[in-house]
Amino acid sequence: MCADERVCQARGRQCECATILSGLLRPCLLLLIAEAKGLYGYELSQALTELGLDVSVEGGRLYRALRHLEREELVESKWELQDTGPARRVYSITTRGRHSLESTLESLDAAVVALKNLRSRLQQLPASHSTASGQHPETEQFDRT
Repeated sequence: MCADERVCQARGRQCECATILSGLLRPCLLLLIAEAKGLYGYELSQALTELGLDVSVEGGRLYRALRHLEREELVESKWELQDTGPARRVYSITTRGRHSLESTLESLDAAVVALKNLRSRLQQLPASHSTASGQHPETEQFDRT
């Protein structure tokens, strides 16, 4: 979550921090489905949380993402009957999904290099570049209420 979500809301858009993590949902789902055949939504939600992505099953976001992956033929699903309880939809990765995951990993490698460079440069900034309030001058204007 953003350190000061009010700044993002004042600009009328989703927090940039959330946007970066949202971009990881697709490759994380593909990876988790590729690792273990027959995962269902709740198990995927738990595994995503363990990876650091908090995706609410109740909010429907996870299931919308899964349906989107299925429409793109990156994953397949089928209903699995249980001895007790309702049937569950389980997901498996397709060959096309595996290729998509592999190409995404190349992009993620480039993003990791860029993030490491960004972090290194941020750590090297002298303290004199910050304002008295500790915020970047562009964001100060949104905090005046």
